[in-house]
This record gives sequence, structure tokens and C-alpha cells, in this order.
Amino acid sequence: MSKQKSSDIVLPGTILGVAEEFFPGDNVVESNGYLISTAIGRVRIDAARRVIKVDSFKKLYYPQLGSMVYAIVTSVREDIALLRIIGPRLDNYVSGNQYAGAIHISQSGLGRDVRSLYSVLRFGDIVYAKVISKSNPFILSLKHASAGVVLSFCPRCTNHLAKKKDRLVCTRCGYTESRKVSPKYIYQI
Repeated sequence: MSKQKSSDIVLPGTILGVAEEFFPGDNVVESNGYLISTAIGRVRIDAARRVIKVDSFKKLYYPQLGSMVYAIVTSVREDIALLRIIGPRLDNYVSGNQYAGAIHISQSGLGRDVRSLYSVLRFGDIVYAKVISKSNPFILSLKHASAGVVLSFCPRCTNHLAKKKDRLVCTRCGYTESRKVSPKYIYQI
């Protein structure tokens, strides 16, 4: 008989039953003959189909082709930037998401005049970008109208930069620069 009842709340690693009783459904795996939860959620048992699953309380985000995502720049080189994808909203960050992104210089959104991604992105920037591939690591693009940097920091004093018209300005030391800035930029003057 199953160790858990339908509607019980379980954690990852909780034994739900044995493989002879049920087939594993969503968020359930079989290991050494036991059915084990892989998510925090509520147990659901379908007795007619003999399936046990866990309805997760928190859905993990998987980037889809064509979707817009927020990402943190983790590395910048002349022709490519590497990023860690946050998700479709900044307030919905799940630390378990391990999705990587890359932006090639051809996807900078500033045309052919760009000679280096250093003039577009900096380490630590948060960007809003379009997903243009189907698998991890995801290829991202800044060519969308709402894409670009949404938060950046001053390279001199590390204060956040504020958007003033088409430039980024440090409100502490006065440093200024122009970049591909999103209309969603967080701090505006």
C-alpha cells in the first residue's frame, strides 16, 4: 500500500510508494523500486490509471523559443557575452534554474557599427532579451524593441546607473555612457 495519501504535502526525496503499486507521474521518479517525489507539492493518486504524481507548488521556468527573459551577464568578450537566465520576471527568480544564455555580437541590436560587446554589455548587467534557440545554453538576442540593459552599475564607483534620455548616468560620480538600453530600465531620471 502507498505510504502517502492523496492531497498529502511532500518534499523532494519523500517516498510515495513502491513501483509495484503505481506508475510514476509528474514530479515522481522510480529509484530502487521506490517512487520518490522530486518536488515540493501535493500528492495526487489516480487509482483508475494506477499513477501517482506530485502537483508542484512552484513551477520551474524553462525558456521557450521566442519568449522574453531577464538574464545576468556573467562574462563579456569582444564578440560574445555569457549570461545566467533569471526568467520572464525579475521578482520570480528561482535559484534552482540553471539555464545559461549567450549573446553574439551579431545579436547586439545596434547594427553593424558595433565592434565589441564591451560597448553594449558589462559584467553584472541585467538584460531583457529574446530567446532565439530551443536548448540550453540558449542563444539570446537584443534586437527586439523592448530588449536591452535594464540595470547596470558604474564601473568607477559601483553605484547603479540611471537612464537619462538615451544615456546611462551615475548619480554619485557623474560617469556617463550610451548603450542598448531597454524601455524597461529600472532607474530613470
